[in-house]
Amino acid sequence: MSHAPSSGIIVKSPTQCGRRIGWGPLAAVLLGGLVLGVGQFTHFRLGLPLTWQGDGSASGGPAHLQESYAAANLTPPLGDNSSGGVTKAVGLGGVGKPYFFRDINGAYGHNGQAAAISADLLAQLEQRAADWSPCPLTEDERHLVRDCEDQRLDDFTFFQAVLVAGGTSAREIAGYQQILEKHTRTVKTFGQESPDEFSALRRVFGYLHQNILTGKYQIDATNPGVTLKTGRYNCVSAAILFKLLAEAAGYPTRIQQLPTHAFCRVETTFASIPVECTAPRWLDEVARVPQFGLAKRAPTIGSGDRSPEDDLGRLVSASRVSERDWRLYEQGRTMSETQIVGTIFYNRGVDALFSRQFDRALYDNIIALRLDPTNQSAKDNLLASLNNWAIALAEAQHFSQAAEKLYWALRCAPSAQPVQANLTRLFRQWKATLTGEGRLTEFRAEAEKGLRELSAIPGTESLQANLRTLLAE
Repeated sequence: MSHAPSSGIIVKSPTQCGRRIGWGPLAAVLLGGLVLGVGQFTHFRLGLPLTWQGDGSASGGPAHLQESYAAANLTPPLGDNSSGGVTKAVGLGGVGKPYFFRDINGAYGHNGQAAAISADLLAQLEQRAADWSPCPLTEDERHLVRDCEDQRLDDFTFFQAVLVAGGTSAREIAGYQQILEKHTRTVKTFGQESPDEFSALRRVFGYLHQNILTGKYQIDATNPGVTLKTGRYNCVSAAILFKLLAEAAGYPTRIQQLPTHAFCRVETTFASIPVECTAPRWLDEVARVPQFGLAKRAPTIGSGDRSPEDDLGRLVSASRVSERDWRLYEQGRTMSETQIVGTIFYNRGVDALFSRQFDRALYDNIIALRLDPTNQSAKDNLLASLNNWAIALAEAQHFSQAAEKLYWALRCAPSAQPVQANLTRLFRQWKATLTGEGRLTEFRAEAEKGLRELSAIPGTESLQANLRTLLAE
């Protein structure tokens, strides 16, 4: 069957994960006006996330963070971003991106895991989104989503599925399949030709880096087909391709996810080994870890054998490997093939948010949640899609359309304080605008409508009180 590709992730250290997988914290940007937000990938440990300034320097926060992206500056009518500069965060791809969610005091927060959005509510939102804007999915993409909804692939192979999810056209898929088949034919013999399992795995891993991952790490290189063609990769595409090669060589391999990173885990007869697919000398490091008992299976690598460029591509350098670092890999959750497909749609939603294609971002995150309801980052970015779309509409004084987007955001997450704050600010701006035009009666009708909408959403009582106050003023 012919179908399409996507975009991805890398990690340079446990404190610098790449871009697109995560539990993004739910907070939003209040820059003296409405909250702008796409809470997604903010490398996260225990406190405030580390942020990156325009010059690439780090400031504030703890060492580990989960990558996050953020919204555009507000225009003067809605708020003034007079502080100057764009705050950035490392994404699950390793490069700085505009930061999203900040509260009015400039601090960052984390609300923890919020309740999942129900399948029925997602279906209702998807139907409403179709009224706002035509569905941007191709027929192949729609077919893939339908195929994935029972949590298994029937009409697509895994490789075809990730290609379609990444946006590969049907005519390109056959060519990518031929390239992949050439590589899998080569590695199939490694198991028989190697003295032991670990030696075979090292050959497969070395082949991946010497013959496929020949370009540079690139934050949006999630599509494994494009990686086969150009050599550019991120942690998602690298993990997918390693899984395909390792399984062709006879080693069961799972893709696992940390809050902001994807990696593989290979099952052998002697150990379950985590594999950081973006680090060319990863298995040399694994050989040094006592828990795997591999010291006699691999040569020792001295510091003189390693260049600075090697370390830039590593998740953990030799000097930083510790028991604590390895425990991180025990926290990864195994992803099914359909969840991986959902992650690729999630990554596409990130790109859509940055390009202000809010309808596309909304659809992509709805799909990501349909295929993986536990993807907290997809939920955060779905809210951000609605929230930032509302801000864009409000800036154009399409207040009614903006309010509807925020009502839907609150149906999905009633306790989202940034969204509640934005709706209050929206109504204040709406009132000021209509009052200045002598249309206060129209505002009152809209505010009454808003109260009716909110009365059906539990947890919005304080927001309703704010609207009543506005009506009484």
